[in-house]
Amino acid sequence: MEIKIEDLRQGDEVLIGSSMGLKKVKILRPLKISKKPNWRGDTAYSKVMCGMNESINTFQIPGRSYNYTERVTSLADDVDYNTQRYVDFNYRNIWLVKRGTEF
Repeated sequence: MEIKIEDLRQGDEVLIGSSMGLKKVKILRPLKISKKPNWRGDTAYSKVMCGMNESINTFQIPGRSYNYTERVTSLADDVDYNTQRYVDFNYRNIWLVKRGTEF
């Protein structure tokens, strides 16, 4: 179910679009309204601390002199959130996976 940024709560697990795929994140801290409005004068939100399961794959491309590193996130249900990052939810499509129990 698609959800608006105003309806997000601490502990929610959501899917967000990221480059060419989806990223599953868990909201670890409550949302805060930004001190400055957006360019239209509407309410904007600050970046939110989120947890995600991220693994780093490093491999060498044949014929190249450098290693290629990609970050891969897991969409599985039983994930261990091993990485914490700030995520900007403004102007993103957000799909609710599981409603959090924390308030």
